Amino acid sequence: EMSADGDHGAQEDVEAFAARSPIFTGVSRSGYPRYYGRICCIRLFGQEWYVGPHWYCSLIMTAVIGGIGSGYIFVIAPTTGFTQQVGGVVITGLSLATFYRCVLKNPGILSAERRWDGGAIPEQNFPSTGTRRCNVCDIVQPQGTLHCEFCDVCISQWDHHCPWTSKCIGAGNLNEFYTFLCVNLSSVVIICFATVFFAPHRH
Repeated sequence: EMSADGDHGAQEDVEAFAARSPIFTGVSRSGYPRYYGRICCIRLFGQEWYVGPHWYCSLIMTAVIGGIGSGYIFVIAPTTGFTQQVGGVVITGLSLATFYRCVLKNPGILSAERRWDGGAIPEQNFPSTGTRRCNVCDIVQPQGTLHCEFCDVCISQWDHHCPWTSKCIGAGNLNEFYTFLCVNLSSVVIICFATVFFAPHRH
């Protein structure tokens, strides 16, 4: 009876794990959504979009970017002229566009059939040197690869896990991440400059 209970418990663990990471259950999935660890892939407008486990942080960042942009467009810019309002719309739009280009792109997922033995998932603190085997994804990780404990999948050329973009930054979205940083920081500088030098000051 103890053996039966143990087998039943192990089966429940496997089923719970499969529900959390269905892409690695060995079942062919041609439809959408698809799951790579905790990253959900959907197809929209003919493109694949990848949404990470911290999607709610991306919504918060969207509100921050939109709030700062809207504050400038509707409060500061009207006192400085129509050109400043148009500029505010442009830089806010660019900030949001580059942000979601990074948020929705494949970070560099290394897909494989999962081979899980029911044991504890090992923690990986540093990217692979090219010889490490991931016991979760059942692959020999190429150099620079790391199995993210949040995304629960191996990421090629892993840089870091960014909650604000909902998932990891890796080979697939690193350029988009730096593009967003440059555009966003430039937008903040432009808004501050325009506010200080063009907005009328009350004495």
